[in-house]
Order: sequence, then C-alpha cells, then structure tokens
Amino acid sequence: MENTGKPDDKLSNFSAFQAKEHKCPKCNSIIYSRRNALCGACGEKLPPELLFSPAEREVVEQELRDAKSHRRHAEPSAIDNVDFGGGGIL
Repeated sequence: MENTGKPDDKLSNFSAFQAKEHKCPKCNSIIYSRRNALCGACGEKLPPELLFSPAEREVVEQELRDAKSHRRHAEPSAIDNVDFGGGGIL
C-alpha cells in the first residue's frame, strides 16, 4: 500500500493490521495490543501467530512515532490562546 504521507493513509495502514479481531486462546478475551507478549486480561503468554511480526511491529511503531511527532508540531488549538483571566487554576 502506497503511503502519500496524508493522515488518512497512515490510518488505513494501521487499520490493515487491526482488521481481524484476535482473541486469547486461554480466556477468549480480545487482544487489544498485538505488541505485548502477554494477554492483558489473564496474563497468559500469547502464541507468536497472534503477535505482530517484526516487520509489522516496526511499521506500527513508526506510525505511532510519526503521530506523536505530528501532535507535538501541530499548531496550538484555539483553546490554547484563551485567556480566562485571574491567573488562577480553573
């Protein structure tokens, strides 16, 4: 899949990894992170076929780094420029 650098492309790349719902073979809980070796619900070690391959893991981690960097460099939102006056904590 070609990545043109637009946010929608990154989302569709990431979504491709998330398309199938994977479940823990021990407790049948949904596996929300295929980057973790253990089930988040029961703590059982997950079989390798339920985890990201090294190549998939690198793609996901790079996309997460890119998204974090994008958020850090994004223009401040309108609320960041609002002066509530008084200088106190709301």
